[in-house]
This record gives sequence, C-alpha cells and structure tokens, in this order.
Amino acid sequence: MILSLQVVSLLRRIETRVANPLFRSLLRSRFHWIVSDWLALVSYVGRHSGQRYTFPVAYHQLNGAIIAMTPKRETNWWRNFQKSRECRVWLRGKEYTAMGELADDERDSLIAGYVETHGLLGRILGVGTAPAEHPHRPAESNHDIAVVRFVPDHRTP
Repeated sequence: MILSLQVVSLLRRIETRVANPLFRSLLRSRFHWIVSDWLALVSYVGRHSGQRYTFPVAYHQLNGAIIAMTPKRETNWWRNFQKSRECRVWLRGKEYTAMGELADDERDSLIAGYVETHGLLGRILGVGTAPAEHPHRPAESNHDIAVVRFVPDHRTP
C-alpha cells in the first residue's frame, strides 16, 4: 500500500512538473495539432484562492460544447465549476472565453459519447459504458468521474 502511494505521488509530480507544462506550451503553439484531438487547455481563477490555474484536460466535443472528464479522487479543479463560471479554453489552437459547469444531469450519456469517440483514453480515465446485461445502469466507475461542460463564446478570438 505504501509503495503504491509513493508511485501515485511520483506520477502526480511528473504530471504537474513535466507533462502539464509541456502540454500547456504545446496547446498554445502552432504545433497544437499533435495533441489537440485529445487535449484542450482550461484556464480559470480559483473561487477561493483568486489564483489563476491553467492545465490540459481530456475532452470530447458535443453540440458546440467541450466536455472534459477527470477522476474525482485524483483532481479537485472540477469543484470550481459546481456553479457556472467564466473561464478561458484553448481548443485546436484557438483561445475562447467560455462558461464552465458540472454536467451531472447528463453524466452517463456524456461519458458514453466520450468512450465511443476516445475508447482507449476513456479506459485510461477508468470510465465506460453500461454492461450489456444491464443497459440502463451506468458503469460502476462512472460515479467517480467529474464531467464538466464548457460552452465557448465563438465570437471571442
């Protein structure tokens, strides 16, 4: 158990100190296309801290919205979107002002759409669709996933 916590801690440090800065730079550059099919960049001001946070998120587009998913136990950024709030989103090399909010009302259908589009990444996140024998019951791990809907204002540059 202690070893697994150490591994998780090490992976988290690599993510925050190496992967996130690399993806932030890449998603804002002309080379964004390398990862833009899977990652978008979200930037917001923390509701309590007042500090600006900017980080990559795995996403899926649906009806003009950007649907981001994250494991609740591993992150807490999604809590800033329990109420609708303004943020910035970089999507496919373009920056937009957007409104972000938890999408609990549609969580299971949004997760199913995500998994259908990004199967491997969905499995990495630990999400899935309902088992065939219980088509109306969501996959067990889906309740551990926060789903945030970002609606960009496409009029912003």
